[in-house]
Amino acid sequence: MAALENFEALLALTNLAQMSESVRQRIIKEGGLGKIENYMYEDHEDLHRAAIQAVVNLCMSPDTVKAFEGENDRLKYFILICNEEEEPEVTQAVAGALAFLTSSSEKICNKFLTIPKWMEAMSFLLANPSEPVRERGACIAAFLMDSNKENAAKIVETPILELLMALTSKEVTSEYRPGEKVVKYAHEALMSAKEHGVIQENKAEDDA
Repeated sequence: MAALENFEALLALTNLAQMSESVRQRIIKEGGLGKIENYMYEDHEDLHRAAIQAVVNLCMSPDTVKAFEGENDRLKYFILICNEEEEPEVTQAVAGALAFLTSSSEKICNKFLTIPKWMEAMSFLLANPSEPVRERGACIAAFLMDSNKENAAKIVETPILELLMALTSKEVTSEYRPGEKVVKYAHEALMSAKEHGVIQENKAEDDA
């Protein structure tokens, strides 16, 4: 019964967190973020998923962005989920949160690239069979690459560069060609790398 009650409470908080920033701030100020996060580590699958979705919705708040910027493992855990989560819906939700977080904070972009397995997580997202997941992965890549020259230089030294080039390649057959938004974000990532001067112009343009 306790698990069911907790699950229903998490669903209610998830819905509330979608309503407005004032509601999200109230949840956070009353210690809701930390309490909800505790359930992300539960073995109970429904509680685990519901807690993740609630935190994902809270990520729309600047207060939560600041929490992810801090000296803690919040960002690390979300990146880990992208490597290990078996539920596509959860991966998609977390990838969406990471896209929002990287769009909101250069500090988070910097922190992202210091976390072990960030490259594996990005590879998983960019090569994912799910189009929505790939779209979010390409969006994250665009924000990371745009954040500053140091981050762009770090990314282009990894296989992520080849994945981005593959996503924008004209040689990809229609059957496997990614959607318009995926191509757009991947192209933006490559153009940012070019603007930072960390790749040659032809790499950013020839495959677009």
